[in-house]
Amino acid sequence: MITNTISKLKLLSFTLVAFTLIGCAQVSNTVERSQLTVVIDGLEQKKEFLPTLVFIRPSAPTLGQYTKFIMEPIAFNLDNPNIKEVSREDLLEMQTYLEQVMSESLAGGGYKIVTEPSEGTLIISFTITDMKLPTAATNVSMLVVPGLSTSVGEVTVEATFTDSITEQLNAVVLESSRGSYMFNGNPLSTTSDVREAFDNWANGFRRALDEAHGKL
Repeated sequence: MITNTISKLKLLSFTLVAFTLIGCAQVSNTVERSQLTVVIDGLEQKKEFLPTLVFIRPSAPTLGQYTKFIMEPIAFNLDNPNIKEVSREDLLEMQTYLEQVMSESLAGGGYKIVTEPSEGTLIISFTITDMKLPTAATNVSMLVVPGLSTSVGEVTVEATFTDSITEQLNAVVLESSRGSYMFNGNPLSTTSDVREAFDNWANGFRRALDEAHGKL
């Protein structure tokens, strides 16, 4: 691939790395455009990443132009009946966990978490649009068949990436994933599948950043 093409695909590649699940215990679910909560006018869908929905602005700057990040508070789609069934304690736990792993991953690479717009600053916003948590009682079947879960966690997250100066929305990703019914490392946990999805996204985003900045 020629250099110019690589440069143009930098932002595209970061969304792919950040939101394609790299863990073998995770399975991507199909999502629909109607599940988006943001307006995507001017963005083009990259269908090669299906079932994940990826939309990129053709004129978007490369990820290598950003070294600072504003992490907006994690939001929930409280109109979703599945989320209404999740306890407030679990919602807070998942909200805190995603914020923590993203912040730690960025800081570990020498990138800064800031609160004010400036040159070279990207705003990252996450909305958890759907979430299903299994119960430990349901998954107690693993005691009979080790490693087997009869119910797994599922989470759908919408992520938006906006330049802090121009306030232009450059990319939107809608990713849904669930744990694996087989070879589940912690089948009695009600939140381990969602945590693993968040871990994968944070690690993937950090890796893409490092690649864009020539660290890998």
